[in-house]
Amino acid sequence: MDPFEYQQQAMDAIERARRSGPSALVVLAMGLGKTAVSAFWVRDRLAESPGRVLWLCHDTEILRQARSTFETIVGPRRSYGFFHGSEKHLHSVDVLFASFQTMATRRTSFDPAEFRYVIVDEAHHAAAPTYLPTIRYFRPEFLLGMTATPERADGQPVTAVFGQPVMRMDVPEAIAHGHLARIDYRLMTDEIVNTGVLATPAGQLSAAKLNRSIFLPMRDEKIISIIVGKTAGIEHPHIVVFCHSVSHAERMATLMPGTGVVLHSRLSAEEKHRRMTAFRTGAAATVFVVDMFNEGIDVPEVNVLVFLRSTASETIYLQQLGRGLRKAPGKTQVLVLDFVANCERITMITKLRDTVHHQTHTITTPDGGSTPEPLTLRLDSDGDFDERVLGLVELVRRIGRDYTRDELAALLNDKIRTLGRVPSRHQLHNDPDFPGPGVYERVFQKSWTAILLSLGHKPLRQDYTRQDLIPPLLAKAQALGRAPTLDEVDADPAMAATATYTRTFGVTWSDILESLGLQSRRKNKYTRTDLEKLLISKIESLGRMPTLNEVTDDPDLPSPDHFIKIYGMSWTRIARYHGQTHKRTYTKPELAELLHAKAATLGRTPTSTEVSKDPDLPSLNTFLRTFDTTWNGILNHLNLPTPHPKKAQAQPPIGRV
Repeated sequence: MDPFEYQQQAMDAIERARRSGPSALVVLAMGLGKTAVSAFWVRDRLAESPGRVLWLCHDTEILRQARSTFETIVGPRRSYGFFHGSEKHLHSVDVLFASFQTMATRRTSFDPAEFRYVIVDEAHHAAAPTYLPTIRYFRPEFLLGMTATPERADGQPVTAVFGQPVMRMDVPEAIAHGHLARIDYRLMTDEIVNTGVLATPAGQLSAAKLNRSIFLPMRDEKIISIIVGKTAGIEHPHIVVFCHSVSHAERMATLMPGTGVVLHSRLSAEEKHRRMTAFRTGAAATVFVVDMFNEGIDVPEVNVLVFLRSTASETIYLQQLGRGLRKAPGKTQVLVLDFVANCERITMITKLRDTVHHQTHTITTPDGGSTPEPLTLRLDSDGDFDERVLGLVELVRRIGRDYTRDELAALLNDKIRTLGRVPSRHQLHNDPDFPGPGVYERVFQKSWTAILLSLGHKPLRQDYTRQDLIPPLLAKAQALGRAPTLDEVDADPAMAATATYTRTFGVTWSDILESLGLQSRRKNKYTRTDLEKLLISKIESLGRMPTLNEVTDDPDLPSPDHFIKIYGMSWTRIARYHGQTHKRTYTKPELAELLHAKAATLGRTPTSTEVSKDPDLPSLNTFLRTFDTTWNGILNHLNLPTPHPKKAQAQPPIGRV
């Protein structure tokens, strides 16, 4: 078995780095075989001289795949073992595949110099405080980092650990050169409506408002019908469907004909492996995934990707797209059905298409011609990528442009000189050639008044009267067809904060609504029968009992306290009354695995608030009750650093290992 040309180039780059320094970083797009590159390189090194190898990653399924790849490439003359969960080989194997989670508490079982080579897969996690202590503990002859996505959401430089990449081939370049499968990309946006909004000044819109104005969501049943229709002509389909929650994935799986499995982080390692095996072998044609398959999972036969989950992260989007890009025998292309109808997604795929198109036309074939287009992008199933979508892309670009504080300050100063005074927030909101006040507030992380004061300007008006506040509130209620909630008002950049309302009126939010003839949902007179109907409907839509937070956040439901008062029983007893079982009982190891997985996703320790708001994690009380300690006590027990965002920003850069 021999490496591809680009894999050999990566190996040569690693060797040059090994001869001149202690570490190297290789960045290869998903699907290009990073694990194979490391296996070929280890095979050559061990053939020269003996030594032990440590291969580190955060996911046990990735560790299983890596061991299989090494056994194939390095060969049976070497011994292999795991160090994770209940399977722990210590000093008896040549190549040890270990999880960061287990190494976090057991690394002192090894001598720091025990391994000649240490390889870190998905190396963009390396700068995280949950992983870095393990990497720093070992003192190998050479440290190798492999990743497809070196950029981290928290800005911590992975290059501080491994150095600058010695080779880099990103997704667009790999697609353009034909190293990955061709892409037939279908944007399922046949429900674009109200395109007249494209003429709206950018200052009056946010991306969220634009999405609500332009796109209509599809019903789950219609989505399944489209998936079935579009894949009917594909022989041996291997379909990955990215869902936004566990309950959503389970619902879609019940609607999908044929065989399918649901895969998410709450499953035990054994159950995940069983379901993955069913998908790999074709026993299950479809896998519905939640926050998995973003990285490291290798099923070359995947030939259909379905996006139902939105993400603001371009990195995560490309990781998910990469699950279908690996070439395989008999696979000519990957079909992508993208139901994520929002402007951010259209911008991402347009950027990818344009970059691939540009790089493709810089490549010439041996006869001097150009290569065929490796990525086709179509609107819906038949239409061209038309002017409507291009208009959306341009508007989103103007809305979402990344301004610096200095740029925004200069623009505001110019506007003040032009007007001869400080403009009102309302004036800027309606100015088509000026960033909206929401842009300022997002960049400065302050209120409009505080921004003006920080820039040395006296606000036009710091105090509102009741007459100022009432018209926007009535207009908001008319637009919604009901009384707005606190969160809806606070999320609207065109309105004063609800704290301003309650301070100005001197009464509670519900009292304000009542005084204006807007009945708050907290004031509605519900009967027990009314509440039962509402709750049963919510249970049916979710496929389970809603959490207290989900009820609180639903503007069409009364408050949880209202339910508890009218029912005359606790929320748990209400769930039993409706035939809903208790949440499952978790063991400490299960909770520890879930928390480590959350930390791996974030690249840092999650806060208690982030855990309590994550619908795919057990409740915070479940963690506290099971571990019988405080949140910080749990983090200490699991060897996770206590999150201190402000202190973390003040820390010096991570030194190179």
